[in-house]
Amino acid sequence: MEPLYLCYYAVNKNNGHALCYSTAPAPLGPFTYQGVLVSLGRDNENQVHSTAYGGNTHGGIFTVNGRWFVNYHRQTGDFFPARQSCMAELTMTANGRFLQAPFSTQVERTGELMPGAKIPAYSACVLTDRRGRTKKHTQSPYFTMRGPNLAAEGIQQAVTGLSGGCSVGFKYFNFGTVEKIWQAGVLLKNAKKGRIDIFIDTGTWENKICIIPVRENRMIPLWIFGATVPVFGIHTLLFCFYGQGKTTNFISFIVAKGERI
Repeated sequence: MEPLYLCYYAVNKNNGHALCYSTAPAPLGPFTYQGVLVSLGRDNENQVHSTAYGGNTHGGIFTVNGRWFVNYHRQTGDFFPARQSCMAELTMTANGRFLQAPFSTQVERTGELMPGAKIPAYSACVLTDRRGRTKKHTQSPYFTMRGPNLAAEGIQQAVTGLSGGCSVGFKYFNFGTVEKIWQAGVLLKNAKKGRIDIFIDTGTWENKICIIPVRENRMIPLWIFGATVPVFGIHTLLFCFYGQGKTTNFISFIVAKGERI
């Protein structure tokens, strides 16, 4: 079998910041473009608007026990130099090419976020304003390590900039195969009065599964809860914030079977 050399590089492709790769039979080429490994906030090249902040990706690929992974970084939206390290599992086709990895919360291509686990908000893969778009220094949520006293609480990162109608989303959550009512909880600090609507897949009214009222809380991180409508299956989970919560820190969430923390 002839050796195959890979070159991977960050590009602004169709206004989506992607990590692409090319292959060649020799180290000096000629190289042939093969496709996208992963794109910030986009699951495919046909997606119109990104759900995450654009910027260079500076990544690479590696293999462990026959499984291939891409490592890269993404922008946090807080300020330009800020980055967050990410990783995703790749699928190799029969002809040795890689399919584009989805931009999601988890690393593995199989397996989902499960009930009962506390999921950190900084693992969100959707950070959009009320129009469904993501752009720095606008109304889009962003990651922060500089919120008031976050470090004192032992909190690594949080999501803030939660202006009215914005969404913070996670892919993908497994509600199981049996339809049931769940308890959904969010951990907030510096919260302002308002509400959180939780949706599956899209932020349309027919996909709303829970409403959680939010009361003002400035002192310590506080869990608040709400019951969902009956739901099952594997879905994108969207938290939509309403009210005067731009300084609110969204720290983590949990979905459990009628349990509270």
